[in-house]
Amino acid sequence: MKKQGSTSYDCRFIMKLDKHLALEALQAAIQQSQYFELLEQTRLSFPKFKIPKWELTNERISTIIKTRKSNSDEIPTEVLNKQIELKDDNLYRFDLIHHPTCSTLVFSWHHILMDGFGANTLLHSLSHTIENAERNFLVTPAKEGLRQQWSKLMKTKDFLKDISKGSLQKIKELNTIQKVDFVELKFNAKQTAEIKEQVIKYSRGGIDTPYFLGIIALAYFKTLEQRVEKLEDIFVPVPMELRKAGAKGPILSNQHTLLFFRIKANLRNDKAALIKDLNEQFFNQVKTQMPHNYASMINLLRLLPTAWYYKLVKGPNDESLAGFLYSKSPSPNNLSGLLDCHITDATVLPPNTSPPGISFQMMTFGGNLKFVIQFSESCFAKVEIKCILEEMQKELLAPND
Repeated sequence: MKKQGSTSYDCRFIMKLDKHLALEALQAAIQQSQYFELLEQTRLSFPKFKIPKWELTNERISTIIKTRKSNSDEIPTEVLNKQIELKDDNLYRFDLIHHPTCSTLVFSWHHILMDGFGANTLLHSLSHTIENAERNFLVTPAKEGLRQQWSKLMKTKDFLKDISKGSLQKIKELNTIQKVDFVELKFNAKQTAEIKEQVIKYSRGGIDTPYFLGIIALAYFKTLEQRVEKLEDIFVPVPMELRKAGAKGPILSNQHTLLFFRIKANLRNDKAALIKDLNEQFFNQVKTQMPHNYASMINLLRLLPTAWYYKLVKGPNDESLAGFLYSKSPSPNNLSGLLDCHITDATVLPPNTSPPGISFQMMTFGGNLKFVIQFSESCFAKVEIKCILEEMQKELLAPND
């Protein structure tokens, strides 16, 4: 049986509050929320020879809320390492942690349930009345003909085969420590403004993903140089939002496709050339509609048995091709308050698969930029994470050249 390591398919919203939040107040808000009422009635069905889908039932399963006490401001390890299984009745949960002077609310969910947009909107409903809740909750996906899906599948297959051919950097596990942790790299308003100027300088059309990927890669390569004899190219899948601007739904299901980048090791000493190459990769994929082709392919593969599906979406030898993971979180600015509490800080943790055992999340809170690095201690030592943080900060705040 294959060892699972510290792989987790859970996502988390961590909200630090300015005072204690009463359990009764949270329970009452959940009971009154139209979205949570629908969520408690929703089940994932697996009809034969059809794509698994969400269905509303007449049975309501109560939301799980666990309360804990902590003598420090830290999040208890068991909260960060608690995994939600697809077989569980509830694919989401709350952990309400009471510190000496305030509370932290952690909302965790399995990634198959929804994405960051859905979770953000769901939490927003605890403090606000939502119009047309049921209409925005579930959306029926557009149907495509089998011939059209097959054509997109073959185009995607050829693209992935081409971009992942040859040697790629593999991350080997260092030990058997089954623990996930995270660190944050925060920037103030002045620093955020300076970084945005650099994004404009290096990017095309104001798209920041290639720039931040390049910055992370520079720091990552520098750290890996201390571990491996020869550096290889890094393969990175990056989620891309499928909803149109201004969309209010759907809340359930993951409305993301993927972009794929090959970060070239031979460009690691040339910042401008590295970011230029990533910009070209980004716009070439958009131009050829590869993100939509990939989304169509995944929908088609979901018709297959689960074991076949996961084998096909992974690389050779059932291994992940990714050298690291990167995503951009929807800014939780509309979550500045929760019930009668003010949110003083918010952190989003995406799923973390091991290997590669490291994910980078870019987000803003209160208008300020920050990066969240989530890592498995089976794959990365804390001294390596410290090195990555220092190199990222140096590159992001480098004077204009």
